[in-house]
Amino acid sequence: MKYYENLSLLQVFNKYDLDLITDDDNKSKQILKTYIDKNIIKKISYDYYGTIDFSTRDLYADKFVIGSKVNKDAFISHRSAFEFHGFYNQVYNEVYVSSLKTFKSFDFDDISYIYVKTNNFMQVETIKNTKVSSIERTIVDSIKDVDKISDIEETLKCIDLISYIDENKIMNYLDSVNNKTLYKKTGYILSIFRENLKLTNEFFDELKEKGGKVRGYFSQINKHDLTYQNEWGIYAYEKEYLHGILNKKMGK
Repeated sequence: MKYYENLSLLQVFNKYDLDLITDDDNKSKQILKTYIDKNIIKKISYDYYGTIDFSTRDLYADKFVIGSKVNKDAFISHRSAFEFHGFYNQVYNEVYVSSLKTFKSFDFDDISYIYVKTNNFMQVETIKNTKVSSIERTIVDSIKDVDKISDIEETLKCIDLISYIDENKIMNYLDSVNNKTLYKKTGYILSIFRENLKLTNEFFDELKEKGGKVRGYFSQINKHDLTYQNEWGIYAYEKEYLHGILNKKMGK
């Protein structure tokens, strides 16, 4: 139990973290085996462990902390980030974890931790011991990966719960991605929430300018449901359809 307090402060850790505490490789191996056998820690995945809170017999770390500390370059993203920030109506048994460093997706305590490839660590915040994408980045990532993770209905419902976003953060993140179609996709979706989010005309003008003359598709897998939106120069869902999703959500 000598090292329990140190490990409880870490909540989740790997052997290297324990080596820094013990300064002894063999001792660390022995502690890991002994503490697992005595149910003081649990193995989460390969070389990744969590410390048990004796008062609850559960891990100190919740699913968001676990996901965001898989490695130093990992953070909660997409619909899991919406859930963390309180802008998601459902609780899922999946946690989406973006990371600069590849890791193998894994299951632990009935939760699936799903790796999402990224090469961008911009707008990653640390809140309540959790690394998580900002609201603004989460919006853009969800629109960008609409065919892979959150579908259009989920994305709209999440954005509908938000009362404020920082236009500069949206633009700065889009600039870092530097994809003309994504400027247009983001502008088209956010135009639906123009009044609620108090977004400026200048913001939308800049999105259109940076989107250029490219004619992209909002979704690659639902092209048959898309029509050309002349204002944005993009093939996308009709606004009536998108408003219908939101109205249905509100029981109208």
